[in-house]
Amino acid sequence: MKIISRLTAGYKNLETRLKPHVDIVLLALAVIVLVFALFRFGGKKAIADAAASTLVFTQWWQNELEPDTLENLVREFEALHPEIRITLNNMPYEETRKLFLDYKPDSDAGNSAKPGGILAVNPLWIPELEKNNLLHKRDVPETPLLTYFYPLFYNIDILREAGFSRPPKNRSEFFAYAKAVTNAEAQRYGLALSLSPDDSRSIYTNVYPWVWAADATLLDKGRPALAQKATVETLEFFADLDREGLLYPNPFSMGENEKLNAFIKGRAAFMLGRVQDIEILKRELGASHFSLTSIPSSDSYTGKPVFGASGWALAPSQTGTHQEEAKEFISFLYEKKSVLAENAHAVPGAGSNPPAALDAFYAKAWDIFIAGDLVQEFNNVEKEADLEEAFRSGLARLFEDSRTSAEIAAEIQEKWEKILN
Repeated sequence: MKIISRLTAGYKNLETRLKPHVDIVLLALAVIVLVFALFRFGGKKAIADAAASTLVFTQWWQNELEPDTLENLVREFEALHPEIRITLNNMPYEETRKLFLDYKPDSDAGNSAKPGGILAVNPLWIPELEKNNLLHKRDVPETPLLTYFYPLFYNIDILREAGFSRPPKNRSEFFAYAKAVTNAEAQRYGLALSLSPDDSRSIYTNVYPWVWAADATLLDKGRPALAQKATVETLEFFADLDREGLLYPNPFSMGENEKLNAFIKGRAAFMLGRVQDIEILKRELGASHFSLTSIPSSDSYTGKPVFGASGWALAPSQTGTHQEEAKEFISFLYEKKSVLAENAHAVPGAGSNPPAALDAFYAKAWDIFIAGDLVQEFNNVEKEADLEEAFRSGLARLFEDSRTSAEIAAEIQEKWEKILN
């Protein structure tokens, strides 16, 4: 009994001495099991996320792409590059533009909403963004990611009611069509223009294309060239439409969405718009009620149709710390140009080849594009927004005053020269 008691006491003493060590071993085993579980059930991603470079992609494109397009591309990129994480910062176009153009690298106040990582830009912004050190032009791919143009949309039903079976081919025909369809009492007009100063693209998308369609240019070797006969005649064309009451009322307070809505409601027979507007018009107006065509030029012009064009571009922000990672993502998106073009409904979109599948509207848009030439006259021109504002002011004076189109063209010319000097 004494031997047993001593053995029992010995085991108890040994248990007391070993217990702290056993607890440590058990804790170590628990940690090993936890780490194994983390790696086995997604811990690898959590640890990788903690070590990854995170870049913010500031853009307005999500508003203009089919749902989840960018999100899916980001997931695909991150699977290929687990060391890089992309955060999408989607903003309205005008807010994106303001954020970028208002950036002040030497002002703390200006950096309160500092754009970093990757920037989606309109090519027209590039000179100003390089000037404020937000990007370097050398880092912007020479070819835009996507390109789209501005055709003339027309309401088939309104033209048919007025006895027209096809769209107008020149300005004289356009004027006659606009006069025939206009009925102020019924609140129906020939052409809707959205010239609101709140829309930074309004002159570029509503007025300049009529100048380019006349095979004229607004600049000559980067200098103002508004005294050309074709430009003066374009101003006179707009003045005539206004004097005859053929324009939808209050164009200088109308935004792009309001113009689109006026066209959808049958308040305007014609409007210039983006090819991407086809999707909205098919849904809201109906595919059998509208079509698109080239912009009517002067009666004597016999050359190819000419269209204004815009695009999407990309650049790594100079405020970011992960330049190479940003360039990697930009390169990836360029490899996915065809996916973006299809989901943005952009023509010509990604390049010279049409998408694999086109419905009748996009096939027609492609045919119009192939038959004509695209103009992007203000790329690499500083203070493009100031030039547009000067043109808008001149056009407003033309509508309000008794001055001639030649006098207004000369006034705009003088203002442009001061802006660019």
